[in-house]
Amino acid sequence: MARPRAKTAAVVGLIVLGLVRAAIADSPKLPGITSAVVSVDQSTLFVAGVNFGKTPAVRLAGFDLGGVSVDPTGRQLVAVMPALTAGTYLLQVFNEKGEADFDLTVGAVGPVGDRGPAGATGPQGPAGPAGPQGVAGPQGPVGLAGKDGATGAVGPQGAVGPQGAAGPQGAVGPQGAVGPQGAVGAQGAVGPQGPVGPVGAAGRDGKDGAVGPVGPSGPAGPAGPVGPDGVQGIAGPAGPAGPVGLTGPTGAVGPTGPAGAVGPAGPAGPAGPSGPAGAAGATGPMGPIGPAGPTGAAGPAGPMGPQGPAGFGAAYVAGAVKFDATVKFGAGFTVVRNGSVGGYRITVAPTSTGHQLVALVTQLTANAIARVVAYTLNANGTHTIDVEVRDLSGRLLDSDFNFVAIDRS
Repeated sequence: MARPRAKTAAVVGLIVLGLVRAAIADSPKLPGITSAVVSVDQSTLFVAGVNFGKTPAVRLAGFDLGGVSVDPTGRQLVAVMPALTAGTYLLQVFNEKGEADFDLTVGAVGPVGDRGPAGATGPQGPAGPAGPQGVAGPQGPVGLAGKDGATGAVGPQGAVGPQGAAGPQGAVGPQGAVGPQGAVGAQGAVGPQGPVGPVGAAGRDGKDGAVGPVGPSGPAGPAGPVGPDGVQGIAGPAGPAGPVGLTGPTGAVGPTGPAGAVGPAGPAGPAGPSGPAGAAGATGPMGPIGPAGPTGAAGPAGPMGPQGPAGFGAAYVAGAVKFDATVKFGAGFTVVRNGSVGGYRITVAPTSTGHQLVALVTQLTANAIARVVAYTLNANGTHTIDVEVRDLSGRLLDSDFNFVAIDRS
């Protein structure tokens, strides 16, 4: 009688994928986990790594696992699984040297499929709105001087320029004879001021005439250019010393000097009578909490739990294969190279049901993909599973990997 397929599909998905939290140092002391696999019926945990020791403690999702056994090399261990739903849990292995952590994901995980073809290019989107006006850039360098232009035509005559500077004073002429004083004539109208004539020779002072009206001020002439500095003269001889000045006022009082050395202590006086006892002081505040003590050593593993209920009896094989096509752990199968690099052929012994198997593989090398490329149920009841491992660029490469093969129905 065939079993329900829904139950079989739930069993098929029980493969464990792990992500190593930290690179495992090549140390002879610290434990490290490289991979972990749960059996199809979720009753047994298989863990591979280094430096497990002889009696490690194993904890999963906060549960201390029982039935822990380690192979002689200290690289593989087996423990009894607790009942867990699908999800990701923290797996920890402890020994006297340290602790190793591993993220364990329990759930339905199928093989990685081929990369799909690239989709068609979509239509070009509408043009975006115009951006804001950019900031003005810095002024560019001054360009090269251009060639001289042709001489232009003679322009019209310009307007009369401003009055020039006064000319130099002429030489003093000889003094003329004094003429008789004429009668004072009537005052004439004020005429426009004429240009300043040259200074004539000084005549003898005449009588003061009547003060005439003040004429308008003439325009100020432009300032003449500043003459060059003259040659510095020779320094004169030093003058005689001046008289001594008066005595100045008394200065302010200076700061106080440093204190003298302390004298020797006097003899001790007689002891006074004891005073009455003081009242008890109030209780002081509580001091700060001290630092937490070191973590205690891991306790011994608990006893193995009772035997779980029997499953529905699906046949399965699980194990781990090394990069050189040798069995890392597991039983009921053999492995050889299939071709050259990156190809492996697993042969599983005949199962009790004789049904076809569904095989799942998980690579243990970063940036690599492992997949089942062929499966054959042979006439003698054995099963042949061909596996390839490639890097992300598609090239074949050797890699450790885990696999699980279970009944199809």
